[in-house]
Amino acid sequence: MFHPLSAKLPVIDSFYNGLVAHNDALRETIEPLSHSGADVLAALIVAAVHAEFEGGDESVIAGQVDTLLYRIWQCMCKFDMDRPFTLSRKRHRADESATLKRKRPDLCVITSRAMLFKGEEKTSHADLRTAIEELGTKMSNWGANFHGKVEYLLCYACAGPIFQFCVLPRGNKVPIRLGSEMSMDTQAGRLHIIAVGIQVYQVIKAQRAHLRSDHYFPLGWTDRTSFSSIEFLDGYVQKRIQYTPAWPKWRRRFMTQVYTACKDSAHLIHAMASPKDSPSAETEGVVYYVVDLEPLGVPQQRPKSQAELKSLTQ
Repeated sequence: MFHPLSAKLPVIDSFYNGLVAHNDALRETIEPLSHSGADVLAALIVAAVHAEFEGGDESVIAGQVDTLLYRIWQCMCKFDMDRPFTLSRKRHRADESATLKRKRPDLCVITSRAMLFKGEEKTSHADLRTAIEELGTKMSNWGANFHGKVEYLLCYACAGPIFQFCVLPRGNKVPIRLGSEMSMDTQAGRLHIIAVGIQVYQVIKAQRAHLRSDHYFPLGWTDRTSFSSIEFLDGYVQKRIQYTPAWPKWRRRFMTQVYTACKDSAHLIHAMASPKDSPSAETEGVVYYVVDLEPLGVPQQRPKSQAELKSLTQ
């Protein structure tokens, strides 16, 4: 899938001389900054290649992966003259577009609310197989709701200094390895990862054009605020509001009367049943006001976008 870059990687002239003196084969991969003028990119590449691999802790490995991939991608986004866009990053957090609720990938890279790249990291090289497996086991059944026509997600597994790019096809939670294993333990290995990473950026950029321009809340997704949540289920939504001094009993009675008065309207979202009090399963003494709401109305009045759906349920 990945081929040698059509352009060489720029590095600061003095650093270039030292690299090729130590490994003449690198002339095929890098060139002096004076030949390209890409000073910002060259500085980032030198910082990534110059830093020796430390390992020993996942947070340290995460930082080194960031220097090899994410920081260079941010630079490319900033100076992309063709079709500039932005990327954001999550670490150790689930993502609404493609991961399971209680699973937290080590890295998610997101654009236009869709995750297009992810990674898993382990400290020991012996755990590479486990890292690759977790690329799939933490995924939900992602599809067109967020990803439009995108058919696969690129990703990586890292175990100690060993780095492996993979791909996850839509509908398949078994990662497929792309190319051979690379090493973050050598300068040549780090340059190889950067070179492939630049091609991954180009794939992400191309995939972005095939994402949906609007998104509907997927089933089971929960929208949270400080004291309330709305969970979107099949055919209805469940609203939960935590009782606080700002939510006295009289307001609960008033809201019950409101739902009762409008429950037979053909053009309103209304309660499927009377609201109820529900003690929290996680925190003792916390009680929630819970009501299930269904969107009864004529088909022409269905919300046409996520923003309309959200405004109707709050």
